[in-house]
Amino acid sequence: MHSHRSELVPIGALLLLGSVAFVRLMALPAFEDEGFSLHWIRRFFEAGEWLQPLTDGKPLEVWPVLPLVGLGLEPPLLLIRVLHVLVGALGAVLIYRLAQR
Repeated sequence: MHSHRSELVPIGALLLLGSVAFVRLMALPAFEDEGFSLHWIRRFFEAGEWLQPLTDGKPLEVWPVLPLVGLGLEPPLLLIRVLHVLVGALGAVLIYRLAQR
């Protein structure tokens, strides 16, 4: 248990750096892949295409964002970027933990 406490500072630093990067990221306009995700989010609410096949290449990141947009959380671009940053932070923490082994 004691060894896990020593990892809290580096893991916290990784998460803090991710949050600082997120603030800077929100100052940028939508990237190409984010624009494509925004298209599919709008398409779902306009045409109800939630469970249609993935033949048109719907990105998997749209699926977890749709219920949040449906609950009234806005803007969708913020939610997409939160998802990206959380996944990136999780990946950084897991790589750190793996490197410690």
